[in-house]
Amino acid sequence: MKDFQNVADGEKIPALICFTDITGFARTARTSGTDAVVRMLRDLTGMIADHLDPTPGWIVKYIGDASLIVFPDEWVDQGVNALLKLKKTCDAYFTDRSMPNRITFAMHFGEITVVKLPPMQNMDILGDAVNTTARLEGGTSKGRFVISPQVFRKLKPETRKIFHKFTPPVVYHAE
Repeated sequence: MKDFQNVADGEKIPALICFTDITGFARTARTSGTDAVVRMLRDLTGMIADHLDPTPGWIVKYIGDASLIVFPDEWVDQGVNALLKLKKTCDAYFTDRSMPNRITFAMHFGEITVVKLPPMQNMDILGDAVNTTARLEGGTSKGRFVISPQVFRKLKPETRKIFHKFTPPVVYHAE
């Protein structure tokens, strides 16, 4: 299993790549005020960290209300299942507070390059697979959990049953 904390700068590795995004975030930020938004983001990032802590999943970075997460290639099935549980937890958070928001997940599998970028020297990831993940059709649909065909093919048969094919282009949604 690949430990992302011990990956060398410039190393190329296969991984499950996930972008998350909160639907309706800009509207919530306008209507709720900064303190409420900061509280919400702290709650949600805490949920993400709690769900990923028992796994080798790595939170690469937060980008406002979005996040970039990766799992090593041996953990694709377990990673997808952990992220499905995380989605349910985050969506329940919004429902319990009568908020219209949901969290969107878009995932792809492919090669990433791990890099340290100046001046902070934080580890980041780059590559075509990262760009493909960011552009997944259906991934921007409100509150969806979308995986690419490359992820679908790596899943165990019992996990595949959760997903329904959506075209064009081909992606899989968990309902």
